[in-house]
Amino acid sequence: MRFVTRPSGTVTLLFTDIEGSTRAWESHPAEMKRALARHDAMLRGVIEGSGGYVFKTVGDAFCAAFTDAASAVRTALAVQEAVATEPWPEVTPIRVRIAVHSGECEERDDDYFGPTVNRIARLLGVGHGGQILVSGFAAQLTGERLPDSASLRDLGEHRLKDLGRPERVFQLEAPGVASSFPALRSLNDPQLLHNLPEQMTTFVGRDRELAELRTLLESTRLLTLTGPGGTGKTRLALQAAAEQLDGSGDGVWLVDLSSLTDEDRLAELVASVLSVAEVPGRSIVDVLRSALRDQDRLIVLDNCEHVVDAAAKLIDILLQSCARLGVLATSRQALGIGGEVVFRVPPLALPRADDSQLGDVVSDAVRLFVERVRLHDRGFALDAANAPIVARVCRRLDGIPLAIELAAARVRSLTVAEVEARLDQRFRLLVGGSRSAGERQQTLRATIDWSHTLLSPAEQQVFARLSVFAGGFDLEAAEAVAADGDTEFSEMVEHLSALADKSLVNRNDLGTRSRYSLLETLQSYAADRLAEQGPDAVAARRTRHRDYELALAERAAPHLRSADQLAWLDELDLEHDNLRVAFVHALDEPDGAQAGLRFVVALVDWWDRGMTSDWLAHAALALQRPDAAAPSATRAVALLGVAGLHLSRGETSAARGYLDEAWAIAQALGDERLAGIVLCHLGHAMFQLDDLDAAREHYDNSLQRSRKHNDTRTEILALKGLGDILSMGEPDALAVGYYEQAIAAARVMGDPQLIARLCTNYGAALADWADPEAAEPVLTEALAIYRGLRHTDLVATNLSNLGFVSFLRGDWMTARDRHLEALQLTRRTNNSFGQAFALIGSAAAAFLTLDYARSTILHGVADSITEKFDARMEQPLLEIRAAQLDRSRAVLGENTFNTEYEAGRNLRLTDAISLVAAIGTPN
Repeated sequence: MRFVTRPSGTVTLLFTDIEGSTRAWESHPAEMKRALARHDAMLRGVIEGSGGYVFKTVGDAFCAAFTDAASAVRTALAVQEAVATEPWPEVTPIRVRIAVHSGECEERDDDYFGPTVNRIARLLGVGHGGQILVSGFAAQLTGERLPDSASLRDLGEHRLKDLGRPERVFQLEAPGVASSFPALRSLNDPQLLHNLPEQMTTFVGRDRELAELRTLLESTRLLTLTGPGGTGKTRLALQAAAEQLDGSGDGVWLVDLSSLTDEDRLAELVASVLSVAEVPGRSIVDVLRSALRDQDRLIVLDNCEHVVDAAAKLIDILLQSCARLGVLATSRQALGIGGEVVFRVPPLALPRADDSQLGDVVSDAVRLFVERVRLHDRGFALDAANAPIVARVCRRLDGIPLAIELAAARVRSLTVAEVEARLDQRFRLLVGGSRSAGERQQTLRATIDWSHTLLSPAEQQVFARLSVFAGGFDLEAAEAVAADGDTEFSEMVEHLSALADKSLVNRNDLGTRSRYSLLETLQSYAADRLAEQGPDAVAARRTRHRDYELALAERAAPHLRSADQLAWLDELDLEHDNLRVAFVHALDEPDGAQAGLRFVVALVDWWDRGMTSDWLAHAALALQRPDAAAPSATRAVALLGVAGLHLSRGETSAARGYLDEAWAIAQALGDERLAGIVLCHLGHAMFQLDDLDAAREHYDNSLQRSRKHNDTRTEILALKGLGDILSMGEPDALAVGYYEQAIAAARVMGDPQLIARLCTNYGAALADWADPEAAEPVLTEALAIYRGLRHTDLVATNLSNLGFVSFLRGDWMTARDRHLEALQLTRRTNNSFGQAFALIGSAAAAFLTLDYARSTILHGVADSITEKFDARMEQPLLEIRAAQLDRSRAVLGENTFNTEYEAGRNLRLTDAISLVAAIGTPN
């Protein structure tokens, strides 16, 4: 029976696993396979037969949820009774340990998350085969409702290996099951030697990192966790160390170096923590070597960065002398000695930038934020309203645990939305950490100050200057923007290496290149440091950044119309954030008018890949600047680029103003070649407004001028435009000739995007002529090119074109799938024209299934969108649509038809997409 609970509800969990299963698998794999199959069937039958929901199995472990604690306890006893009476093979006896715990859980994708899940896993880990452990809260909820003759024996409070608050643990006892076991493997067990401190808050997430650290600690003797301040290195190291405790060896010992101010006293501090007494006449290092020589210890050396040289020397000496010694270190930079394995602690896992739904945003970072908020407000819960805000807060804080915890503490006096609104002043907002924490961990600024003081003056200067970058940079960019005129190449390499080593800059390898980046929090800190040098220093670096990005854009521009365009599109994609920031800076600068126009000219072909909304707004600002208004060829080309983007989105009226001004400039300059380009765009605009005579006249004039001035690209587009006009109505041999002539010329030019554009229109014309066999390969070529170029909007257009081809073949399922993908893509890019096209095609697919109500609703949604713009749909599509609406009205009746149509006009796009996905299924 499947159990479902609300994400914030209180549930009781039952976890099981088999003690010693790994050894059994290694020694008797065949017998173990049969025994495990019987075990799995038995446990699933008992659990599900008792009303539990098995939500996960991992190896031989079962994870189940119950609505009621008493039911879970009864089931745990029933499992042990069944296991105890089963005749297992002597070589593979099955001994199951069970834990029961209650608490709040988040349920998502048929799985459970949260502190309760982590806690029961730790509770299970301290038990023994045949034992049933019940947490204090689960015991409280069970009350007197125990199985007959069963009882709960109080085992006292135990510190589990999550280092959190002690847990009161009970053992369920009953006739027929074992009741005598060794001491629990908790941190209270005197056989587990350690000095690990109790933590006041729970450990959240990091499952992947812990698994990797467990593996690394088995194979290396020196493991160093590095990362920026506040990323949770210490807490992760403590958790990893706690999991190493198994009763063997000489234990795990924490040595905290954060308060050490004299590195010469490092060895004394280590000796003191390990209870190694000084010996007169011998150095403390020599005494430590002798004391640890035969010991099997793991030393956690925490906060090494400010004494890194002394720590490296001491560790190197001890590891060479003490063969069974292991060291787990934390530092903001690696120790740099032989045999060291460096593990860079990443920020907590974040929701993706496009995740906004409640179920999608849950991640380690979000869980930490919610749990820490609940320390101050027990009623706080993640819901549909606040989930997107919490996700944005966690993303803007880079998943840094300290920053998230400080932000969560602010919810005592602010709403989550108010916290988000103040993150631009994060260093003033994120203060007031735990008084028990070190001073440098009580504010976000203090944490980063600690790292900043470890830099040399030259490194501090470069770090500040790098703040003008957004989204990353390479060595060439760093030299151009952050170096002084006399800085040598090798010096910049050294500075970047030092900043990366000290966890202030991230470095990633991209093939043959290194790419660097700063977390947003560190970038904000570096920007403050740059601002302290004065406005002239900031302006100088911003100008250098603007000029570098503009030069890159102009270097890329001609390649965006060549065979190697994909490589350059990828390069610009990589620089997306930098280009945006540089462009915006140009718009803000007094001398940035011409730079703004040049950005528009250089980037327009890149923008034409479904990224137009944001960039169009910036381009409009560039064109509106009074100091950019003088007639020039640069301005005219910028006007044409923006007009072309509007035309591609069906926004013809918006394009006309830009085209009229570009025409006036071409006339004033007497530039016939430019005039030919403008006329081609005007032909496109008139075609979309259904003024075919004017469109043909513009295209004819454009064709004459482009041929006269050897402008092959404009000639090709004019031929395409004439083909578009002649393709209206019946099949036309002249139109075919225009299209094929244009495609052949484009193939000679070697511009994949131009070829795809031509194939799109030619294929659509063939589809309009009801020739699906000829249309399919032409449109498929266009789709393949656009997918390769990742041109989202035109991928969607060709999917919809191919969906129409599937409709002509009577294949409603393929039509639905193609239009559905197109809808999902155009929703992402906010392309209204593409959405309407795909919705009309989806309505046609529904019509093929005789689902007239769904078809009518989708036509209503399409109309609610098309009335917002003035672009035209092809006549064959309009005729098919009109016939479908007439048929649906006749079948449904006037009243029902009107009701469904109006429902569509008021339907949200997300709901319409769900409606499309369900075409072919019963309503």
